[in-house]
Amino acid sequence: MAELITTHIGVTYPWQLDAMGHLNVQHYVGMFDESTWNLFFELGMTPQYFEDERRAMGAVQQNITYRYEMGAGELVEIKSGVLEVEARKIRILHQMSRRSDGVVTAFCEILGVHFDRDRRKACPFPDFIVGRAGDLCIADPRS
Repeated sequence: MAELITTHIGVTYPWQLDAMGHLNVQHYVGMFDESTWNLFFELGMTPQYFEDERRAMGAVQQNITYRYEMGAGELVEIKSGVLEVEARKIRILHQMSRRSDGVVTAFCEILGVHFDRDRRKACPFPDFIVGRAGDLCIADPRS
């Protein structure tokens, strides 16, 4: 099994907080989305790949588990990996931590489908993406 790889390093800003002084859910989603694109890049799904092959990815399910609140000024690190890859779909996991102490603050699991942009139908991943996804398969750290 592979180790999680870093896909995002950032900071929480005061303008990202909700009325209770915690990082608002919309910003968790934004950071996890940025991590997804970085993980796709590691799998070979680059902007050039999507354009040249007329392919795209669609998120069909996303589940976020919040463990600890994030306040303003927290340094954030998101590490990611592949939980499962099949012919047309992939299940990925992001783990968000505070960089100051390594405490895991949230998990985000996403199920994505690979599809043909012209036919608007799901289609198989090419072998090189399946292979790379296999190389980045992780044991679920939540268990």
